[in-house]
Amino acid sequence: KTQFYSAEREDVKKSYPLYENKKLDNIIGSYLAGLIEGDGYISITKENRIILGITFNIKDKPLADKLLNYIGKGFIAKRKTKSIELRFSAKKSLYKIIELINGKFRTPKIDQLYKLIDWMNKNHISSLPSAGARTELKINKLPIDNSNLDTNNWLAGFIDADGGFYIRYSLKQIICKFHLEQRMIYPNTGESYNDILEKISLFFNVKLHIRIR
Repeated sequence: KTQFYSAEREDVKKSYPLYENKKLDNIIGSYLAGLIEGDGYISITKENRIILGITFNIKDKPLADKLLNYIGKGFIAKRKTKSIELRFSAKKSLYKIIELINGKFRTPKIDQLYKLIDWMNKNHISSLPSAGARTELKINKLPIDNSNLDTNNWLAGFIDADGGFYIRYSLKQIICKFHLEQRMIYPNTGESYNDILEKISLFFNVKLHIRIR
C-alpha cells in the first residue's frame, strides 16, 4: 500500500526527500502550466531552435527570478513596454519544464506543448543500451487535465497570467471586482476556449460574459 505523510513533519522531510521534491514539482508544475497557457508561448525558429517564453509585468520580476532559479538555465529579457520575458531554450531546462507541466494543461494551447515534445523526441532522444541494442526513451504526450479546478494550482497560474482584481470607488460606493479574460478561439487549431472558461465560471458560480472587440 502507498503511504502518505504530512509535509509538516520534519522527520518525514528528512527521511523522504524524493517525496517532498515530487510534491513541490507537482505544486509548481500545475501553477506553471496555467501561467504558460495564459501568458506563455512555445515556438520553433527557422534555425530549428525552441524558445519557450513567459511574459511578466516588470513588477512581477521577483516571480520570474524564482521560476528561473527553480528551472535552471534561461534568461530574463527586457521588453520595450513595462514588461519582461522569461525565456528558455537549453535542452536541460526544456526537459525540466516538460516534466513539470506534461499532463497539467487544460486549454487548446496544449497544441504548443505537443509540438515541443515532438521536437524534443526528434532532436534530443535519450538512448540506453539494452541487451546489445539501443532503446529509445521518448517523452509521452499526456492528455488534457480534466480534474476539478481545486485539485491543483493550475487556476492560480492562469489567473496570475490573465486575471486581476480591482477596486472602483466613489463618494457613494466601493465596488470590488475580479476578472479573468481569455480569447474565444485558439488561432493555431481553431479550437474553442469555451469548455475551460465555462468550467471556471461554474467553479466561481458566476456567468461567463462574451464580448467582441
